[in-house]
Amino acid sequence: MSNAMRHDPSNGLTRRAFLAKTSLAAAGLAVGTRHLSAMTLDARRVLAGITPAMCLSEPRDPAVLRHLATQAMDAATKAGATYADIRVAERQYFVMNDQFGTELEEGFSYGVRVLIDGGWAFVHGTVPTADAVVAAARGAVAQARQNAAIVHATLSKSGHSSIQPDVPPFVPAPAVTGEWSIPITVDPFAVPIQDQMALLVGWNGTGHRHWPAYAFSVLVWRRETRVFASSTGSLVTQHFTRSRSEQYVRPGRKSGWSEPWVMTQSSVPRSGGYELVADPAIYDQITMAADETLGYAALPMGILDVGRYPVVFDGAMMGAALYTNLGLALEMDRVLGEEADSAGTSLLAPPMDVLGTAIASPVLTVTADRALPSYACVKWDDDGVVPRSGPVISAGTLVDYQTSLTTAPALAPWYQRHGQAMTSFGSAVATEADHPVQVRCGHLTVAPAQTATSIDDLIRDMSHGLLIRSGGRPATDQQLSSSSLYDNAMYFEVSRGRVVKRLMGNGVQWSTRPFWKGLTAVGDATTMRGWGDDVAKGQPWHQTLYTTSAPAGHFKAIDVVSLQ
Repeated sequence: MSNAMRHDPSNGLTRRAFLAKTSLAAAGLAVGTRHLSAMTLDARRVLAGITPAMCLSEPRDPAVLRHLATQAMDAATKAGATYADIRVAERQYFVMNDQFGTELEEGFSYGVRVLIDGGWAFVHGTVPTADAVVAAARGAVAQARQNAAIVHATLSKSGHSSIQPDVPPFVPAPAVTGEWSIPITVDPFAVPIQDQMALLVGWNGTGHRHWPAYAFSVLVWRRETRVFASSTGSLVTQHFTRSRSEQYVRPGRKSGWSEPWVMTQSSVPRSGGYELVADPAIYDQITMAADETLGYAALPMGILDVGRYPVVFDGAMMGAALYTNLGLALEMDRVLGEEADSAGTSLLAPPMDVLGTAIASPVLTVTADRALPSYACVKWDDDGVVPRSGPVISAGTLVDYQTSLTTAPALAPWYQRHGQAMTSFGSAVATEADHPVQVRCGHLTVAPAQTATSIDDLIRDMSHGLLIRSGGRPATDQQLSSSSLYDNAMYFEVSRGRVVKRLMGNGVQWSTRPFWKGLTAVGDATTMRGWGDDVAKGQPWHQTLYTTSAPAGHFKAIDVVSLQ
């Protein structure tokens, strides 16, 4: 029996999956059959030794995915495509919450992108057969040809010359081949479910020992094999293992944003294996979080008068604000207006007018990358490009954008002026293989101060102001020109250099440009914190996780509003 047939979801359970599922059924659990893509179970009732992998399908041989990809590219080329590429992926998820409810999910998908005579088309699917991907490739070519006819007719009516059909409107990229895996020490899908439950019990118990502190935890794992192939000869295979595990502490069992909450430093989405959560230091982090949140809860409550105040953001809040304001604004498809009817535009447009100008305080230097241990780590992006790492904001000056093969040509004059080759930053992302390719910002890192500067140092000279902690994501307008942050962060009143109250009923608002130009100081490396959250883009919406690393920051002024 061939691999393709052995792994086809319609062919029933593999022996390993059958044994695992019958063991689960013996424990009184309702389990899915082989063709289902998801199941939910109670981890406390799973037999010892059962692993997430045993409850999921045996992954396909990567050679099967590569075969499907090359079949699609051959079909697209023979049908007349000027350029074509495909992403084929198989993914699996394992999630366990602090109540030990466990979800397992798996899926297969692909997306074919085609260019012909200046017209683009995208076709996607979830059927893992050669016939399906070949039909998708041919369908994409037919659709692209129709789209090209519309483009040419529109240009003709407007009096413009027609598109050169043999010149793809993107940066030529060399063909790449190879296979790469995110390095892991322990495969989380091979760790027994009961062992992972015991880990959560240990985390929560550490928080509970500091009663009335109460700890919440979640384990989230994703693994994926993704193949990229193009009509120019690229064929690469990547294996990803990623974690979104979290531990946070509140005072007591109450829920809601009215109570202070502290997340551990390990609660940052990352790439890697089970070793990320097996680190004993996490228990110490939970203890520190418990002490911190109980200290916050003991503060007297108050509300700040409406007005303008100096403010200090902790590292998590600094990263959240940076990405929401400036990170999204660096995405070149937004800059070029391609997201105008969806996610929005960018205040950093037009690019040739804004590049090389000051967009923030000289205190701010930001680099972007897709390197380890970032959750977005890849060796090749979804254009088949090796991502670059480098500054996007240098001492407050905008020096680069996040680009893909299709958007980098907009910066050709800038690169030429500086003697640089026109290349993509490697920011092409298809959240899932059957999602269209979009430009997404990589992991953003803010450079910390080189001299010792703690949060206490940043608030020491503040006669009356604000400290905001915990990284709630601000809301923005579609141009990213203004932001607001209300009840999804912790607010503290600062008086004469000391935190004196925890504030309830206040929110803050700011205009992006003056706010970031009013950054007066950043903290040192000890104030660095990671943060991550989902952000949606496209039509229909597709969510992608972003991550940041940033020190605390002191800003001249922020508008404080009342929510009462």
